[in-house]
Amino acid sequence: MKNILKRLLIMGQVAMLTVLVGLSSTAQAVAPANSILQIEVTVTIGGEALDQEEGPVAGVKVDLIPSEPSVSGMGEAVFEGESATITYIITTTANGEDIYTLTPELGEIEGVAGTSSPLAISQSTVALGATAVLSVEGDEVTVPFDGAEDNSINGIVPGENVVIGGQALTVVGITDTEATSKIQLSGSMNPAPAQGTLVAEFRSVTVTIDNVGSLEEAATPGSIPV
Repeated sequence: MKNILKRLLIMGQVAMLTVLVGLSSTAQAVAPANSILQIEVTVTIGGEALDQEEGPVAGVKVDLIPSEPSVSGMGEAVFEGESATITYIITTTANGEDIYTLTPELGEIEGVAGTSSPLAISQSTVALGATAVLSVEGDEVTVPFDGAEDNSINGIVPGENVVIGGQALTVVGITDTEATSKIQLSGSMNPAPAQGTLVAEFRSVTVTIDNVGSLEEAATPGSIPV
C-alpha cells in the first residue's frame, strides 16, 4: 500500500499550456485564406436587369485570420520521483496555415515538493493548415484553390490529420490545381459536412517533467497542473 499512497496525479490542464499567436480570435472564418471571393455586379433599372457584356469577374483575396488553437490534454498518474509525460492535441481554428508558439508552464502545485523545471516540450512551434469545405463526395472534399499549385492546400499535405465537423480523418492525397482543389481522406464522413465547414489540421505534442518531486504528506494525494 505504501507505493499507492505515494502516487501523484499529473494533470494535463489546457489552461497551463500557453499558446502565443499574433492575433487572438474565437470566430472560425468561413472563407479560407488565399482563396478568391468573386464579386459579380448586376445593374438594374426599374427592377429589370440590364444586358451587359461579359467580362472578367472581380475578386478579393482572403487574408489569414490568426486564431488561438483548440488544446486538449490527458492527465497521468505516476509515483514520486519519476518523470511524467503529458500528451496534448493542438487543433487550429484559423482560416489558413498558421504557426503557433507553445510554452508549457507549471500551474499551482498542491501537496508536492521538489518538482523539476523547466519543462521539456517535443516541439516549441507547430505549423497547422486549414481550409474550408465546398462540397463532399464520398471520401473526397472539394475546397477553394489556395493560389499555388504546390501539392499543399493552405499547409495541408498527405499524411497529416484533420478534423471536419467533429470527424477526425487522415489526409491520404491532394489534388492541387487552379481548376480542381481536392483533399482525399482515409474514410467517408457521415453526416457530410456543410459548405463552409472548417477543415482543420491537428497534431499531438508532449510535455515532460523530468522529476515530479515527492508528496509533502505520504497519505495525501498531490497534483501538478501542466
